Amino acid sequence: MKEIKDKEQLCIVSPDAGAVKRTKQFHSNFEYHGFEGKIGMALMHKERNYEKANTVDSVIVIGTVKNKICIIVDDMVDTAGTLCAAAGELK
Repeated sequence: MKEIKDKEQLCIVSPDAGAVKRTKQFHSNFEYHGFEGKIGMALMHKERNYEKANTVDSVIVIGTVKNKICIIVDDMVDTAGTLCAAAGELK
């Protein structure tokens, strides 16, 4: 946490609704260390293409991520499709 001087630049992002609880726990770690109210949170809503495995058709970001350093909290990376889609949407 010391590497990022301005903690208000941070936004903790849940890659989907299933990861919200985990993301909130990660976010609360910053609050525990005295950054309450300074760290943002966002959620990604993915529309999957069920005709082709492991593909995402579109992503909607709920929350403010513009000009933020985003930390995406996911439990597992298979093809990194979510992370790649997120990188495109969160820039």
